[in-house]
Amino acid sequence: MSVYDLISLLVSDESRKFLANIWTVPVGMAVLYFYGLSHFNTPQYSLELSSGEPFRLITLTPPIFTTTRARYNNYAYRYVLILEVVFLVFLFAHSVIEDAATIGKVQLPNWADQPLHYRVVLALFVLTGLLSSFPIIKQIDAWLLENLHKSAYIPDDAKNLGEKLYNCSFSPPPDVRRAVQSMLNMRDTIRVAEGKAAGVLEKRLFEILCLRSLLQARRGERFTEFKITLERDFRALTEQSQSIRSAVISYLRTQERIVPEDASDIDAYISENTDAEGMLELSERRQELQARCDSVYETLCLVVALSVFATQFDPEDIDSAIGEMGFSTTVDRLPPSDWNTIGLVSASTFVLMLAFNGLYVLIGYLSGLFDKYPVMMPSKVDIIRYAVIYTFAYAIVIWLSIYCKRKWRRTDDGEYRPEDLLLAVFAYFATVWLNVIFSLILRGGQFTYAPFLYALNQAILGYFIGLYIDRSMKSSGVSVGLALIQATAQATAAVIATTLSPSVFSPTFGILDLQIAAFASLQAAFSGFIISILFQRLYGRTGSAGPQLAPNLQATYQPVPARSP
Repeated sequence: MSVYDLISLLVSDESRKFLANIWTVPVGMAVLYFYGLSHFNTPQYSLELSSGEPFRLITLTPPIFTTTRARYNNYAYRYVLILEVVFLVFLFAHSVIEDAATIGKVQLPNWADQPLHYRVVLALFVLTGLLSSFPIIKQIDAWLLENLHKSAYIPDDAKNLGEKLYNCSFSPPPDVRRAVQSMLNMRDTIRVAEGKAAGVLEKRLFEILCLRSLLQARRGERFTEFKITLERDFRALTEQSQSIRSAVISYLRTQERIVPEDASDIDAYISENTDAEGMLELSERRQELQARCDSVYETLCLVVALSVFATQFDPEDIDSAIGEMGFSTTVDRLPPSDWNTIGLVSASTFVLMLAFNGLYVLIGYLSGLFDKYPVMMPSKVDIIRYAVIYTFAYAIVIWLSIYCKRKWRRTDDGEYRPEDLLLAVFAYFATVWLNVIFSLILRGGQFTYAPFLYALNQAILGYFIGLYIDRSMKSSGVSVGLALIQATAQATAAVIATTLSPSVFSPTFGILDLQIAAFASLQAAFSGFIISILFQRLYGRTGSAGPQLAPNLQATYQPVPARSP
């Protein structure tokens, strides 16, 4: 095909009709992208405290407020990716859906012969409308969201941080401490706030006042949005604090009459003098107020946890915000899941396979190869089938390598074991059956030794994955040299498999097989290099590094304009 022929093809009526229909696909994918991000933020959760008096937040909390933003986005994009894949399958692999419907004895409308824009609208209706209305699809979607939320630690991440804040030490900033101290008017709360006496109840009252002051003084567009969302809970906290204020003041006045001013430890004095008149009743009232104050403080800690997740996106910024408020803890750092690495590398493999097959088709058109040899033109089904099988084989190899390496580290007896060579053997036999299946499909049911040669590619991958895991254990960086060696090894294996296997297109080896061998080696080299770099970068990330607190920012806090105990 000449350049003139290519230009004529691009400006032909068929091309214009094709473009007039195909534009609906990216538009549909964009609509589905924004829908998926919005839908992943459902359902909202009712957060309940785990200790103290039974209490739960009034407002149902959106998932985006209950975990770190990076973790939330990670799984939100997975959900969007699943929707996009289903969308594309619905458009271009409708025969698979029809086969599944036939097996399940489900009657589906005939959309295969309809225009592309009709199928786009139908697919969007199914993936956006039926997800929330049709029982079976709704249940599948709810199951998918539940598992993705669970993997993202939604909503447990916020509850866990709230518990950490509740259990750690809390030392308010000096300006907040001074402001709250100036509002105290009861003897024992003043003494405890100034460090002249010890008292669990008085200390908790002071912490509640400081934390309320910090929350009321926070500013910013993100915090304002968060506060509006949880407005009912902020109002409930104020009402709850006011409801125990009169009881606390009444108790502290009684305590001033019974407990002497020079008691250095109020709790110890009360427990040691329970026989004194009125002391037993005072102790019971103190324990009741202590439980109520602990409940209010724990609720405040949970609100703080939600607020930092809602307003700070990076773990370092979250730690900084927590530190500025006076808490001596940090948000948990979770190492990336092995399935993150497996999933991302496998998805990259799938994209690379589709890209190379698309390049193969383009070269075949431009060179006129398909005009001379139509049998070399792959169908869409063959392209997708090859990409899926190839991707599945890579996923098996990566999972098997990680699993075996971890098991060997747990049971290491100190003896020499050629682990990486063993991984190569395991990877070969664990995936050769996939090659056999693909070969039988490609060759019309004819069984040959070709799949056993092509499985060398998976064996090489397993060997190098083992090397990369060993390097990650030594905290080594990404090795471009090893990536190039892997690319060369996989390219060589592709040439060997292609040239020594029985020809798919002719009974004898010819120029066609040479061209296929060259293209296969180029594909193996490029994909091997990309996957090598990607795996090293993903698997090399660990969560073992301790959190680094950003420098504290100077903040101006406004005290609560009310007199307190």
